[in-house]
Amino acid sequence: MERIERGRELARLAEARVRDDCAVRRAGLRPANVGTAACVLVFLLLLAPTMARGQALDLHNRTAALTQYRIDAWQTEQGLPLNTVQSLLQTRDGYLWVGTGGGLARFDGVRFTTFQPAHVPEISSRSIFGLMEDSKRRLWIGHSKGAAIYGNGRFEVGFGEEITEGRRVWDFAETADGAIWAATENGLVRWADGATRVYREAEGLPTRRLRSVAVDNDGTLWIGTTGGGLVSFAGERFRILTPSEGFPHLAVRTVVADPAGGVWAATAGGGLAHVADGRIRTYTEADGLPTNQLTSLSLDAEGALWIGTWGGGLSRMRREQFTSISTGGGLAGGQLWSVFADREGSVWVGTWVDGLNRLRPRDFVVLGTPEGLSHDNVRSVIHTGSGVAWITTAGGGVNRIEKGRVTTFRVSDGLPSDETSSILEARDGSIWIGTYTAGVARLHRGRIETYGSASNLPSLDVRSLYQDRKGIVWIGTTSGLARFDGQELTAVRGTGAPSETVSTILEDRHGALWFGTGEGLVRLQDGAFRTLTRKDGLLSDWIMSLYEDASGSLWITTNGDGINRLRDGRLSAIRPSDGLWDGMAQVLLEDRNGHLWMTSNRGFYRVARAELDRVADGRATRVASTGYGVGHGLRSTSFAGGHQPAGAIDGEGRIWFPSFSGIVIVDPSALPRSKAPPGVRLEEIVADGVEMAAGTTVELPPGSVPLSIRYTAVTLLNADRVRFRY
Repeated sequence: MERIERGRELARLAEARVRDDCAVRRAGLRPANVGTAACVLVFLLLLAPTMARGQALDLHNRTAALTQYRIDAWQTEQGLPLNTVQSLLQTRDGYLWVGTGGGLARFDGVRFTTFQPAHVPEISSRSIFGLMEDSKRRLWIGHSKGAAIYGNGRFEVGFGEEITEGRRVWDFAETADGAIWAATENGLVRWADGATRVYREAEGLPTRRLRSVAVDNDGTLWIGTTGGGLVSFAGERFRILTPSEGFPHLAVRTVVADPAGGVWAATAGGGLAHVADGRIRTYTEADGLPTNQLTSLSLDAEGALWIGTWGGGLSRMRREQFTSISTGGGLAGGQLWSVFADREGSVWVGTWVDGLNRLRPRDFVVLGTPEGLSHDNVRSVIHTGSGVAWITTAGGGVNRIEKGRVTTFRVSDGLPSDETSSILEARDGSIWIGTYTAGVARLHRGRIETYGSASNLPSLDVRSLYQDRKGIVWIGTTSGLARFDGQELTAVRGTGAPSETVSTILEDRHGALWFGTGEGLVRLQDGAFRTLTRKDGLLSDWIMSLYEDASGSLWITTNGDGINRLRDGRLSAIRPSDGLWDGMAQVLLEDRNGHLWMTSNRGFYRVARAELDRVADGRATRVASTGYGVGHGLRSTSFAGGHQPAGAIDGEGRIWFPSFSGIVIVDPSALPRSKAPPGVRLEEIVADGVEMAAGTTVELPPGSVPLSIRYTAVTLLNADRVRFRY
């Protein structure tokens, strides 16, 4: 409360002061000690929420924005039969089935297995349009000449050209009685135990050109047509919805059942429609859709509706709000054929000519230029007691995030440079900003005060900022130290004082100041400097960060050689060979569960501090560390280092890491837990040159017989992390 009241008072004083200063400027005078853009900057600070761009960011939800998904792509070079992906389905055994214009494929997360007419004559066409798994775990495959069935490792013909007359089978649905219904371009087909019945115009359909079929919660069959609107079928009676009944369009591309009741219908020109209890609700471009030309729909486990469009990419409807992503956001193409949300949280997107995409949720939130930051190259971050995050960037000035809204401050707002490095919130509420080329700036009571060479700063390249318990602000540069006592800034000289880059500063519980440099670890105590180097037991003279834990131990991280612990005057070492995920640790932050988090140039990682202590004490030989790098959805695995602070923990316990591609926000309590590994599946056995399907009894004659077994472990989310133990 005291901090909040002080902040309000500072804001009031700043506002009053800026009125006076601006009045002076209008009179043609310049107020003393005020930066050239103080009026502008204070105005921005006081009205920061109104300066934010777009909607407020959700810093808690890893899937709140589509930019938070990682996008992967597969094309013919990766094994896809053809880059035209017309249908998608995940069966209960975990496989993803992909219907393309060049054949059917089954995907285990790593490898495509293709099924084409030359090898599977039961599928008499290469162009696959419809896929469904029925209650008996049979896969129904609609193609341009009929339907095939796959079950128990074997294919059979469902129905052929005697029904379809060579026209496409687009979609399937199963009713409670076990009957299979197929939407074809030659009518509605009902299949039960091998017997078929066909419904066309004579039976009440407005057209035989059908595109989609679905069953709602009440058992009503819904049929999307090409040119005849949306049709419901119950009790052997068809009911037709067209624009004259309030339905938006005659061409319906996809129909899916809504678990809450009714159906969703995607139209080719009229947008999205929801039909339930006799009411029709339409959503169009005016409601946020990127286009009214829709192609496909899929509901995910959280109830969000994913919408494929023709020309507008992928859209998602969540709580009546639409968000969209297309080629500019990473999709391979904007003209989509198919969309499918799988059981593991990924969304699969089939394009017209650009292959297959997957949107995979990240394990953490990433904020960069797509989310409104001014630059992706983030160098340091602080999180203030009032819940405001300040972020420095190399080229985009400083970003301020409050309540999810981003405001940017640049040279045009009074900063001495957009190339900002380190940042500090002092106890008087002022914000110190280090730069690479223009010294350090202080935002204080509505003013910008800049300190450079003329102010005795050893170098204009500032790498660290720190305030000790006496209120002294210490400034680490590439040419040594400076200190600000509240009145003036002075360079720190003297025997043993750092003269090279100072990248990190810390005051311990005994009042000693520690400076991490490129030439060792420097301690200032009782007015005297002392330097520790490799000769004293440090793993490296290049010190990246410092951290004092609750026991008083000082942790010292290096640029690649591991971590030192200084306790009771004794240095201990933990190296990568002792189990560290990486030897580099550019920052060291402790979460509420006693884990230490560190960053490197290949990701970030965590280790339990208790495990590090055991190794440092000689009570254990290895630590268990968990790394997050390639495959975890990072936009970049290179994190910022050599600055202070190179990370921060906010009031909710989330960890903020600056990286070369934005800020990574990690909630240790919300990271996905390790799941049981996927089961191993045998796919094929070849014995003495004879191929046999898995599940087949294999009898081998005495003697040596060539035997090969193809196996997999099906997971569509993290297949790149699966390893087999033999």
